[in-house]
Amino acid sequence: MIGVVTIAREYGSGGAELGHLVSVKTRWELLDRQLVDRVAHVSGVDPKLAASLEEHTHHWWQWAIAGMSHGSPHGYSTPAQACEMDEDFVHDITMRVIQRVADAGNCVIVGRGAQCLLHARTDVLNVLAYAPVEERLRRLRTRLPECADLKALIKRIDNQRAGYVRQHYGKDWLDKSLYDLCINTALGLEVAAELIIAAIERANRPRNLANLELHSPCGGPTVQTTAGEPSSCQR
Repeated sequence: MIGVVTIAREYGSGGAELGHLVSVKTRWELLDRQLVDRVAHVSGVDPKLAASLEEHTHHWWQWAIAGMSHGSPHGYSTPAQACEMDEDFVHDITMRVIQRVADAGNCVIVGRGAQCLLHARTDVLNVLAYAPVEERLRRLRTRLPECADLKALIKRIDNQRAGYVRQHYGKDWLDKSLYDLCINTALGLEVAAELIIAAIERANRPRNLANLELHSPCGGPTVQTTAGEPSSCQR
């Protein structure tokens, strides 16, 4: 039974919004920024510092410089704070929190390499949200109208996410074998969310019913007409 959805996302593809939609539609717990708060609580550090270190491979001073140059809210950590923890420490705690949440089930986890950590589990649906560059730029222009070079920002964030997965899991984050479903969000986030919901529902159907549908004369599930009789493949 699928009880966990992970969503990896290209920057600007709308993956965070997609996670929220799936969470609302399934009434499952969403773990995106909420995961940072949990990691901060477990580690006993400032949530802002945890946010600045998670899902990035930069050392604190590199991230601070990048944050200030792009107007990011993350360019604030101090040397004293950074000496108390680093990204490996945050990653170890993040893994434990993700495992605990996944064991409880009924959750949607956005990012953090969860697709790698939980890849061997049969109760997890791993999703990749992607989109053409022009679609990503269109979304980001609305969110970040002050950014002068959105293409450079997309490249930087995608490289950081790729580096995080490569460093901690030794994987290529765009390797399709990591995912059960890859969705082009240019189709629309509502469509993408419905595809994920449909995949969960199909996977969670009793095996005998799923087999019956696969072997129906139409090559798919039997559809009831308004008169209550099965529809014909010849219609």
